[in-house]
Amino acid sequence: SIPPSIGDLLNLEQVQIQGNFLTGIIPTEIGSLRALNLLMIDSNKISGSIPSQLGNCQSLKHIDISVNLRLRGTLPSELGNLSNLERFEFFVTGLTGTMPDEICSLRQGNLTYLVGECGALFSPFQCGDCCTMCFLTFHSCDARHVMM
Repeated sequence: SIPPSIGDLLNLEQVQIQGNFLTGIIPTEIGSLRALNLLMIDSNKISGSIPSQLGNCQSLKHIDISVNLRLRGTLPSELGNLSNLERFEFFVTGLTGTMPDEICSLRQGNLTYLVGECGALFSPFQCGDCCTMCFLTFHSCDARHVMM
């Protein structure tokens, strides 16, 4: 799991721990990492919700939390504070709800790659017109399609 002590690493710029069967939650202390510009924790078994404190990481340019089926809840509107964000990937998760307007407004700035699971059978998340691409998962045939 990601230890809460990660918040003590104030100069940490990159977290790349994808595909490691990592369990546990994303600790709220991650919001202390003001120098963090890359967060790639995709393809793990992370559970819980995305902490709103992640919106404090002003240097973030790329977030990938996709393929974490145990993630729950909604995308926090505080992620709209990430004005440097260029890429955000969150498909194949257990997230629900709709895309916060605060995140959509980032598309007027640096955010050019926003890929979610848009109302697919697997994840009841509604991206609306906000996502640049949608990742659709069809459970019955285990086929995956990316659509513009």
